[in-house]
Amino acid sequence: SSFGIRVHLLQVGLGSFKERPLLGWGPGTVPSLIQKSDIPESDKKLGHIHLHNTYLDILVRLGLVGFLLFAGAFWILLKSIWALSRVGPVHRQISLFSLSAFFILGIGSLTDLYMRQIGWFFMAIVGGVVYSFSIWNQSDSTEKPL
Repeated sequence: SSFGIRVHLLQVGLGSFKERPLLGWGPGTVPSLIQKSDIPESDKKLGHIHLHNTYLDILVRLGLVGFLLFAGAFWILLKSIWALSRVGPVHRQISLFSLSAFFILGIGSLTDLYMRQIGWFFMAIVGGVVYSFSIWNQSDSTEKPL
């Protein structure tokens, strides 16, 4: 079943992370780790090439160092969302939408991998909008009237 396969993939991911927790295995290594694992051959034949969990996939590929880099970038976005929410009502709506969208992506990332799929595109678009509004507001507040 889909649940059983995900349990096997979770075990592969956690075992791989425990072997190399600091720097991980490197980009592109998860499919070979899955094929070399001791999960049933029937699950391997289904063609699962990722761990079905974005957070675990980042930890396996990039280790704690890479995960902290991702977390740092996300922290900058959260700070921008917070700063943007205090500017005005329209900016508050943009902030609320962005925060809700990131929350939905965060929940979905527990059960699928969004690094190669729509996740990067989504993060770039929504995060870019938030960050550009944040930068634009900072430059407006630093300009002096003529």
